[in-house]
Amino acid sequence: MKFKWFQKEYWTDLVIGHPTQKHLWPQRIWIAVLFLVGLYGWGELLNWGRGPVNFHDWAIITGPRLAYLGHAISLGEWPLHTSLPVVDGGSTLRFLAVPDQILSPQVLLLPWLEIGQFVLLQFWLMYALGFWALLKIRRRFDLSLLAFTLLFGLFSFNGHILTHASVGHATWGGYFLFAPFALLVFDLLDGKAGWRWAAKVAFLAFFMFLQGSYHQFIWLLFFLGLLAICVPRHFWLVAATAVFTVLVSMVRILPAVLLMGEFDHQYFAGYPLIESIWQYMIRLQVPNELTTNLGMTNEIGTWEYTFFIGGIAALFLIYFGLIRPWVEREDDHHFRLLLLPCLGLVLLSLDKVFNIVRDVVPLPLFTGERVASRIFSLAFVFVLIIAVVYLQRWLDRHRPTWEGLTALLALFFVVAYDLQRNLVLWSVQSVSKYSALESFNAELYYPVNQPGDTLYITLLEVGLLVSILSAAGLLFLAWRERRAMTRKPTIVQE
Repeated sequence: MKFKWFQKEYWTDLVIGHPTQKHLWPQRIWIAVLFLVGLYGWGELLNWGRGPVNFHDWAIITGPRLAYLGHAISLGEWPLHTSLPVVDGGSTLRFLAVPDQILSPQVLLLPWLEIGQFVLLQFWLMYALGFWALLKIRRRFDLSLLAFTLLFGLFSFNGHILTHASVGHATWGGYFLFAPFALLVFDLLDGKAGWRWAAKVAFLAFFMFLQGSYHQFIWLLFFLGLLAICVPRHFWLVAATAVFTVLVSMVRILPAVLLMGEFDHQYFAGYPLIESIWQYMIRLQVPNELTTNLGMTNEIGTWEYTFFIGGIAALFLIYFGLIRPWVEREDDHHFRLLLLPCLGLVLLSLDKVFNIVRDVVPLPLFTGERVASRIFSLAFVFVLIIAVVYLQRWLDRHRPTWEGLTALLALFFVVAYDLQRNLVLWSVQSVSKYSALESFNAELYYPVNQPGDTLYITLLEVGLLVSILSAAGLLFLAWRERRAMTRKPTIVQE
């Protein structure tokens, strides 16, 4: 036994076998290494918080908003009105009316951090929460180190999240919260849902909103709507959850009503064709280049389309995430059913489909989304989780030989190389070289509160009241459900 480290069977079992006490410490060490690799990768992407922040949305959106918020905290003033607009294409000075603002407790650190440092901290925090959820997914589906590592890499370093972070979308950290949301959806499909489940979804969505992830919040609502339709036995629970999700977040939603008519809601683009998604998963995109879709959509930066994971990973996603769930008879976790709302999200990410939806249903829920291709990100996360679960099933049934395992690891190294070169290409330092410089002076953004703006302040107060009452009501329903379950008599068999 003392020579087990030299046995091929030991390494095969460690890499592709289910988590066991036998390999507890090697598994823990590998998972810890993965977490540190993730922190390092995001540090490299964002240049360890050193910037630059004088290009793209760093200078136009993220810099002004965080500078203003930092000054308001330093001065001890409520962040109500700004000295200058902090909305691209807008004129409003009402800071809290803009829905995609980071307002979670970590903003209290802004007076002591540079803009780039705070954004790095923000993504590190969201990445850590996402990693925690991935560990829960590993435990739930009994994933091997091989399957979990693939899940970690493609979830944490795909082209979508990297490019949005690098161009200055600091509010994109809510993407990492899709992982805990997926866990809750699996609970629902497994029949473990009630008011407590609804409360978890609503509060997770509110927490997502506080990260400034307004768009991710909306896509979550899209998914809940599609899920209610595709899983009719849970229709009323999912519908009620969606309603409470909106009500609990009303403190952020209601003031945004004031932006109607003041903000540029021009629709840009979505994917021109379904096969375009495939192309943007397998082809590296150069920063600051515009899409060339032969006039099928408006021109837009490729960072809005790219989902680069490389050819091998894309084939893995298609085969294990889409084909295997349809051809295999066993589906203990209802993955086949879950693909239906994912298909709905894919359709919404298409240019012509979403454009029609916006025209037919001109509600802020839809008109606030100007780039439909982003919606695909939530479907990507679900399909990725399904794919790694089916990969694990394949590994269990077709236990690879040592030579087969070596070939699999070689493919994994190719995937890792693809992700690494995309990260280098889209790092902040690299993207800044391709982008035009923008003027940004943090000192120009400070609070100039207007106590006479009663409509705005009233909407803030009413929204806060609705959020508090809705949260209290939801917690009461969850408490009553829990109490009823604990009071159920147990049947003792003699």
